[in-house]
Amino acid sequence: MKRYFYSLASILLSFLCFQSKANHIRGLEISYQCTDTAQVYKVTIKVYRDCSEAQLCSGCSIPSPNGTVAGCNTNNALLTTSIRGLTTGFLGINYGSFVLNAVGTANGYDIVNTCDSIKTICTNCNTRTAGTFSPGFEVYTFEGNVNLSSIPTACCSVELGAYFCCRGSALTHVESSSLYTYAQINRCQSTCNSAPTFTNNPNVLVCAGVDYVYNLGASDPDGDSLSYSFSSIYNSFATLVTYNPPYSPSYPFPYFGAPGGGPPPAGLRIDPITGDILFRPMGIFVAPLVIEVTQWRKIGGVSTIIGVTRRDVEFQTRLCTSNRIPLIKIYKNNVLQLGQQYSIAEGQQLCLDITTEDQQDLTAVPSIIADTTDLKWNNPGITIPVMANATFTRNYILANRRMNGPKADSFRFCWTPPINAARNEPYLFTVTGSDRFCPLKATTTRGIKIKVDIAKTILIDSSNKQTFCNNRINTTNVYYKSSRILLVNSNVFMVQLSDSAGSFNSATTIGTKASMDSIGFIPISIPANLFGNSNYKIRIIASSDTTIKGFPFDIKFVAGFSTPVITNSRDSFCQGLVSILKVSPNTAGLSFKWLKNNIVIVNETKDSLIADSSFTYRVIVSNAGCSDTSNAKYLTVYPKPIAGFIAPNTFCVNNSNQTINLTNTSTINSGSMNCVKFQIIF
Repeated sequence: MKRYFYSLASILLSFLCFQSKANHIRGLEISYQCTDTAQVYKVTIKVYRDCSEAQLCSGCSIPSPNGTVAGCNTNNALLTTSIRGLTTGFLGINYGSFVLNAVGTANGYDIVNTCDSIKTICTNCNTRTAGTFSPGFEVYTFEGNVNLSSIPTACCSVELGAYFCCRGSALTHVESSSLYTYAQINRCQSTCNSAPTFTNNPNVLVCAGVDYVYNLGASDPDGDSLSYSFSSIYNSFATLVTYNPPYSPSYPFPYFGAPGGGPPPAGLRIDPITGDILFRPMGIFVAPLVIEVTQWRKIGGVSTIIGVTRRDVEFQTRLCTSNRIPLIKIYKNNVLQLGQQYSIAEGQQLCLDITTEDQQDLTAVPSIIADTTDLKWNNPGITIPVMANATFTRNYILANRRMNGPKADSFRFCWTPPINAARNEPYLFTVTGSDRFCPLKATTTRGIKIKVDIAKTILIDSSNKQTFCNNRINTTNVYYKSSRILLVNSNVFMVQLSDSAGSFNSATTIGTKASMDSIGFIPISIPANLFGNSNYKIRIIASSDTTIKGFPFDIKFVAGFSTPVITNSRDSFCQGLVSILKVSPNTAGLSFKWLKNNIVIVNETKDSLIADSSFTYRVIVSNAGCSDTSNAKYLTVYPKPIAGFIAPNTFCVNNSNQTINLTNTSTINSGSMNCVKFQIIF
């Protein structure tokens, strides 16, 4: 995007630098998120402070351990913000500034990756006692809402800017300057856009003379595609930094093969899709490098830029005579992979085993010994909905690692892209490996690309897996998803059943449905008397294109049984007695669940039940997923007659299980009654 350069801004910035004399900032970045209110964005600025320089916030001067950033904001932290138009006709117009407040729970955190026993010189806003390792960097976070609704509607592209005076004085190839960064918002999109997030720190310590890979660990909360490129370093909205000769934007620091390039490991290169930055730093230096991340979204079938975010990364080198960065290795089906891009179709599963191994060189002086490593990922499912089902699982039991290993950390990544996940741009996630070297851990990060292609198939919904009884006809629905079939009015979906070996050479059609819908269900009827423990499969084909066949879907059959029947000792009886309910027939391997008035009776799991009340009883009989329910059985319990008085039409049951109507004129031998012994008084 074209930008103007103003000398006045440079003069003003020089004046600010002269006033503040604060050469302690080593990185600055700005991002934004949509809110529930149109044209209002939650804006975040992160400032990376050199702990050897002045405090960023006045509250951090409070003695340890009571340091605080309460009351600190972008104004009194000497940050200057701006809102400018970028659309033609509005380019460069300043629409004011904004103030963000420091987030107390996200400030003063040391980002240098030292080993557990070593602390840097940072005090984390005076909340801890400083260590001795240098350099040390702290990150401070400022957040707040910015309202862009007052900007003219025709000004679609807006730049949120932030600058700070001044950079740390240790830069070796760039003249001491201010920091300016920005994020561009395309606010005219029908769907609000949020900036990508970064998971890896922008202050990096690397070993001189050793090949290195760095990645921002970016992910987009809206699932947009991202591209990466090197960008110019700015002092202000329109002023570039000045390099010390012979360095330049294309030659920002010494690297192997500079200033030209050549095949790897020569050159300084960035992968535009993964964002991997590969180079071999040469010599000792401190140098900034800006990476620009562009967000792309298809609008009307056209890939459109909807946002740009920059990140100012500072690389520092040091001599590493006794350590090397770990290596990341990727295996697919136990075969070591040479690249980081993979292709799968919608509905297919991809699994990769990823390890990080430390390097060893026993011929070096001093010897370099391989260390224990640790591996992590940036979990893309947090911000990319279609990757929400991706998993990253250890290949070992963590509690046993100290005793049994492995020394090289190892995880398994698995992902099944859903239907409609296909797109031209690959999905991306990053993995970061680190060793446990003291005092400074060595780390490396790689981006892994997954290209999802259109699935020339029909997918059966895995949530519909069922086990069927083999002694009866089973009816159910098969749910399908397919957006990749050329559907026509006469299209018929057909569900086919394989033979017991899983072959469709002589398939049986068990369900059909005439439909143009790409998502739906098909009623099926599975025949009885199929073999248990076999390899039956079902699939779906469409008459509109019979070359497109669904992935075979496994179904299982278990030994069935006859429909259960409840037998009971008596259907009706007098209060105080019981009826014994039993299941018939009862064969080995069955399990039982009794219900009273359709409510499961807890702990009643035997083939018999003692019933003593007037309710409807039912039993569910199961065998390894095959189940059936008995017909309902209602039992009647009559109240006991009152001794000494027989009300008209009182009923009871005798020893022969016969119901007797008792009246006040009845003469009954109490021995014939099983409900109670009593004497009738007239």
